[in-house]
Amino acid sequence: MAIFHIVSFKTSNPEASLGPLTENLRLLQGSCVNPDTKKPYILDLKGGNVLETEGRNKGMEVVFIMEFENKNDLDYYLYKDPAHEEFKLVLQSSPREVPSADADFGFTSILSIARFRSTLEPGFDMPVHPLIKKAHWVPAILLGVYGLFLVLLTVGTVQRELIFLHNIPIPLFADFDHSEQYGLAPFKARNFALNSTNGVSLGAWHVLPRSVYASSTPFPPKSALSASDFHQAFRDRPTIIYFHGNAGNRAASHRVRSYSSFSNSLDCNVLAIDYRGYGDSTGSPSEQGVLEDARAAFDYVTSFTGIENAEEKVILVGQSLGTGVVSGLGGLLAREAYFRSFLQYPFNSRAALQDVAAPVLLLHAVNDDTIPHTHSSTLFGSLMAPYVTGGDDVEGFEERQYEGWGTVRSFQRGEKGQVIWWEGIHGGHNDLGWAEGTLDLIARVAGLE
Repeated sequence: MAIFHIVSFKTSNPEASLGPLTENLRLLQGSCVNPDTKKPYILDLKGGNVLETEGRNKGMEVVFIMEFENKNDLDYYLYKDPAHEEFKLVLQSSPREVPSADADFGFTSILSIARFRSTLEPGFDMPVHPLIKKAHWVPAILLGVYGLFLVLLTVGTVQRELIFLHNIPIPLFADFDHSEQYGLAPFKARNFALNSTNGVSLGAWHVLPRSVYASSTPFPPKSALSASDFHQAFRDRPTIIYFHGNAGNRAASHRVRSYSSFSNSLDCNVLAIDYRGYGDSTGSPSEQGVLEDARAAFDYVTSFTGIENAEEKVILVGQSLGTGVVSGLGGLLAREAYFRSFLQYPFNSRAALQDVAAPVLLLHAVNDDTIPHTHSSTLFGSLMAPYVTGGDDVEGFEERQYEGWGTVRSFQRGEKGQVIWWEGIHGGHNDLGWAEGTLDLIARVAGLE
């Protein structure tokens, strides 16, 4: 690393002294020779008048910066080089040399150099590190990258990739045939494919309710249960159809914890699907496509329960991106007069939920670092607005605060049912669905108590 030696001079006439000093130092630069290599060792010499305006120059008017390859060369120059000793004798009756600093090149040297202005002939500039010379390009490059990003956001393909993130396989190389590898009980889940529109095949898990699984003989089962056992479970117990968020697949750990909690604590079936393009599902996702996949899952369940029993037997659960899917499907089904809704992490769902004639549950944690929890406040307010009467009163409005857990607000939408919003303190973006307090609220809204 280069070493810089800074020397300053106090003269009676700085302007007149600069020229002779420069000439003498340049002669010195050529005279200082390394005794071993026989080559000059002062790599560079630059200088000028001091532009000190803060009273810290202590009377020094002229400064020079000498560059050495290493500390040994500097020490030889300062204490042993006869050429330097002779130079100092010449200066004894003229301008005085006062060493100011010796430093490895770094911020200290840069700041010191920045105080001086070169008044020498063209080409004799103050030393500037190459990185500093190029630094002015950094803002331009960052601005260019940001501009390119904004342009790319207008491209449909880029938008789709960023919204769905379906090409991020978490977990990698998932073995969907063996759900026990991801935390479910042995043979509690059935892996199968169901058909969606346009020939798309959707990977799916059907997780049995606690009571159905526990009744198997022997228990726990030693082999896979028959498909008919799973079909009968749809008829016997309510089913939560779970629509996950973007990225990953149905075997992601936080999703499996939700399936386990729903099936055990609520004693419900859980049907978890991967949208087209996710997991082992075929096709590529789009807004319309994932809504068609959601409808295919709903139709599959009601093919066993009967469409007339959907209100009592089917509960839609959406998390993150899945909230938008649930809202879109819910709006469609509401116009067909059968729908029960559980909504988690609201995602642009205001218009779709206005038509839903069923209880709605909004869950959102304050410490969600992906979607601001204020989105839930906006959605809750939009659902409540049509029911505000004179004096800002709303039928059945309640607000209850639970220290260390959160705040539960609710109101009644007439015959459409209750809307409940839990603003939790903890849970982040992915860990709400399986928490015990959350499960209690789901049971209350879904009539599973």
